[in-house]
Amino acid sequence: MQDLMELINEIARRKGLDPRGRVDLYLRIREELLNEADREYAVNNLVLASEKYWGAVAALLNVIGELGVGSTIVIGITP
Repeated sequence: MQDLMELINEIARRKGLDPRGRVDLYLRIREELLNEADREYAVNNLVLASEKYWGAVAALLNVIGELGVGSTIVIGITP
């Protein structure tokens, strides 16, 4: 999962996405990972489900990094 996030970061930088564009990208990745995790959980594949859930958390952490500490309230996380 870490390799996926690193690849996505590199693609975002190469395409010249601004921070808001990267936030949108990370949020789309998070949504897709949550959907995949739910599907894996539904068939009792807990290892893959947990990996996908962790990937979704990592995507949110990237969103927080892009927004900066002062902006974390935007996604419902208070410092």
